[in-house]
Amino acid sequence: MKAMTYESPSGEIVAKPSLASLQDVIFRERNKYWRCGSGDSSLGVTNVKRRKDGTHEMTILPTEPSLVFWLVEKHGFFFVYFGARDPKKKTLDVSQYVPFAGGESDPWVKHYVGGDTFYAPRGCFVSRPFASEIVKEFMRSQSRSKAVRWVNRHSLEFPNPSAGDTIPSRSKLA
Repeated sequence: MKAMTYESPSGEIVAKPSLASLQDVIFRERNKYWRCGSGDSSLGVTNVKRRKDGTHEMTILPTEPSLVFWLVEKHGFFFVYFGARDPKKKTLDVSQYVPFAGGESDPWVKHYVGGDTFYAPRGCFVSRPFASEIVKEFMRSQSRSKAVRWVNRHSLEFPNPSAGDTIPSRSKLA
C-alpha cells in the first residue's frame, strides 16, 4: 500500500503523518530540532508492507515526487521539490524546484545538511505560514503549492564547497 511518509532530521520515520503533526513541526520546532541528525526532513510516498510479525517494511518510491525541507530560524524554511521520475528512464535525473522570491542570489544562508555545508540564496527561504501552505498542498496532491513562486533549482547557482566551489565570503552571508 502506498503511504505518505515523513522523516525528521533525527531519522525518525512516521508513516501517514497527520497534517496537524506536520503543522506542529512547522510552527513549534526551533533550531535545535533542525540541527540534529541530517539537518533536514522530508515527505515522500513509500510502499508500506505489513510483515507477518506485525512490523512494517517501507520502501521509498523513486517514481513519486518528494519534498525536502529545513528551517534556519533567522531566515525561514528552505524547500526542494523533487518531481516524479520517469520509471522508463534509467537515469536519476529529476526536476528540482525551490521557492524563489527573485532578486540577487546572495546573500547566502548557511546550513549543514548530512554533515556538509550547504549554501542557499536568502530569496529561497519562506516564512512559517508559507511553509505550512507548501506542506499542506504536498500532503494533499504531491504537487508544488501555488502560494509561492517556484524556479528550477539548477537555474540558480548554489555554491557547493564539497565540489570545490568557492565558499561565500562573510560579507555575502545573510
